[in-house]
Amino acid sequence: MSTGLGPTLAKCHHCKTVFNSGKREWFQMSVFDKSLFWVLSIVYAIVIGASCGLMASYIPRTIKYGVISNWPSQKPIFFESVFVLSFIAFILYVQFKRIQNSKLRFGKNQIKSVAVLTSFFNFDFNLQVQFCSLFVALLCIEGLLLIFANIRA
Repeated sequence: MSTGLGPTLAKCHHCKTVFNSGKREWFQMSVFDKSLFWVLSIVYAIVIGASCGLMASYIPRTIKYGVISNWPSQKPIFFESVFVLSFIAFILYVQFKRIQNSKLRFGKNQIKSVAVLTSFFNFDFNLQVQFCSLFVALLCIEGLLLIFANIRA
């Protein structure tokens, strides 16, 4: 799934070849495409943001209490909610910044788009992969903490 927003022209960071990315700038998108962008952004934020937020909220608990069986029976709902809402807000902020970058990159009166250098850290490319990588990293940290907690116990 892709929101379709991004630079029309991209440049490979290895060979410097310019190619058509299949994406469109904000001003090139129809009202339907812009609406779809926000719907998909909200879905991404809820699914990926909530998953990352929950995983991140378990890390401090694992550090404090160790193995899962030592965790308090009453969950700290407020603490988890703050993590989840923070990750959701971050993803929506990134999407908003992508729109701003698109507007800066390709104004209404410009004829051609500017080629953007591809990179893993560029939010105009592979955003889903970046956030899923964040989730996997948080999952690995949590898993390692639980393993070390079980070894100590």
